[in-house]
Amino acid sequence: EENTMNQQEMTAKTVKTSQTIPTSRPPHAGKKRPNQAFLALMRATMLVLCGLIVLTGTLLLVLPMFRVKNIEVEGNSYYTAEQIIEPSMNAAGDEILTLDIDSAYDQIFEQCAYVSSVKVVRYPFKVKIIVKERENVTVTEHNGKFYTLSDRFLVLEESDNAETFSAFPKVILPEIAHLAVGETVEFENGETDLTYLFDLMQSLKQSGRFDDVVSIDCARKFGVSYVRGDRFRV
Repeated sequence: EENTMNQQEMTAKTVKTSQTIPTSRPPHAGKKRPNQAFLALMRATMLVLCGLIVLTGTLLLVLPMFRVKNIEVEGNSYYTAEQIIEPSMNAAGDEILTLDIDSAYDQIFEQCAYVSSVKVVRYPFKVKIIVKERENVTVTEHNGKFYTLSDRFLVLEESDNAETFSAFPKVILPEIAHLAVGETVEFENGETDLTYLFDLMQSLKQSGRFDDVVSIDCARKFGVSYVRGDRFRV
């Protein structure tokens, strides 16, 4: 009887132990498998979006509404609108999004010497070119030729005919050592401090008298004068 009871107790413990030991599970047991239909839908959506992006980009370049229909120029007085437009870009009909703005800047500065700054603004149907022209431009004569100068005495243009620059007041400079287009005037006496001339130009402009000035004589530093309207000398 004792042996029988011991065997029964051992059997009961073995059963209890086997019930408490967790059984090993497969590595992927309990994880849901990806929904193949959902993945296919996502792939199709991405393909459609990529196609729409490509189609939109193509339409932007092809549709007439994205071509230049009108070119406006603002801020010009010395140059006509055509003179600003011609060197900067082709005629209307170009695609707005492919306009080479940097090239337009370079061409305007190269061919329009009296323009000091340029800004190009693109709109859905047009392009606007905003320019700022140089102020206080004068003309001087040297060795039988005529040169236009900025208010900092940078040589802008050259001509053999005085009438070419008749719109600008004439300036008489100290004896010139070197003068060339694109460079600042150099003087024989080595004069480099021209602040008094810059100040005079600016003062005349701010007071509204520069447009009436027909000539400026600054050959002598302490004998500077200008003539207004061919009537009197200051």
